[in-house]
Amino acid sequence: MPLFASRPSGSKRVRWLLPLTLLGAFIVFAKMTNTNPPTNSARTSPQEGELQTRVYETVPDLAAKDFAQLTLSTYGRSWKLVETNHISKNEVQLVFHVPVVVFTDILTVTVRQISADESEVNVESHSQIGQGDFGENRRHVLQILSVLDDRYSQLPS
Repeated sequence: MPLFASRPSGSKRVRWLLPLTLLGAFIVFAKMTNTNPPTNSARTSPQEGELQTRVYETVPDLAAKDFAQLTLSTYGRSWKLVETNHISKNEVQLVFHVPVVVFTDILTVTVRQISADESEVNVESHSQIGQGDFGENRRHVLQILSVLDDRYSQLPS
C-alpha cells in the first residue's frame, strides 16, 4: 500500500478555481464600469418627481399621532415605531424600523408646519449596513407616501 495516494489530474480541488476566477473578474469589471453606483438610502426632496416632498392639510402633532397608528409591513413583517421626537413646536420626527429579510432599515418621517393648517412631510429611508439595497429604501418611501396620499389631501408644494 503506497504511503501517498496520488490524485488524478482535474480533481475536485482544482475544478472550482476557474469559476471562482471568472466570478472575480466579472466583479472587478462590473465595479470598474458602473456609472450608477448602488445606494443604500432614499429620501423625498422638493424637486424630485415620484419622491417629492408632500404638503398635507394637517398639523405636526395630529399627524404624528395618526402616523404612529399606521400599520405597514414589508414581506409580511410589521414596521415598528421606535421613536417620536419633537424637534420644535412646529416640527415632529418619527423613526420606524423596517424589517427587510434579515436586515432592518431605518425610516424617518419629518412633519414640519408651514402654515396654520398645512404641513410639509419629508421621508427618508436608509440601510444600516451595506452599499446597495436593490431599491428597497425607495420602495419604503413610496409605500408610506402612498398611504399618506390616500389618507390626506395632498396640496401642491
